[in-house]
Amino acid sequence: GKLLKEAELKALVADVRATGDRKRGEAIFRRPDLSCLTCHTVANEGGRIGPDLNSIGTGQPLDFIIGAVLAPNKEIKEGYLAYEITTKDGEVLQGYKLREDNGGLVVRDVGQNEEVRLRADNIERQRMIGSLMPSGLVNSLTRAELLDLLRYLSELGTP
Repeated sequence: GKLLKEAELKALVADVRATGDRKRGEAIFRRPDLSCLTCHTVANEGGRIGPDLNSIGTGQPLDFIIGAVLAPNKEIKEGYLAYEITTKDGEVLQGYKLREDNGGLVVRDVGQNEEVRLRADNIERQRMIGSLMPSGLVNSLTRAELLDLLRYLSELGTP
């Protein structure tokens, strides 16, 4: 994803408020090709791989939401920094570190959506991935569609 310059960001915020449509934005959020609901929960449906978005509109300002959508690795929510861990027997899993001590590591494996305990002596290597949300996910959207999607997200949690 590309980082917006200050002026571009201000213009985008203004355009979202002026022409973004919440209902159209919800339809875009639910499109299978974007897979938003695979990872995110809204209105008690969806996945638990990424942060719950039920109240993101009340919890975060619009410019933060724009940054998180356009450049997922720039704004990683606490607890959502992903690691790829390879065990000595060749198993590879991606997940979030929950607890770490001398005996090993407890990871929420996003593939199986469950907590996995790994013994320290069985960990071959750990590599920080960052955000599991792919950069450029919204690059296929038209500007109007992007404005609608951002409007929808910015109003989540508001009456």
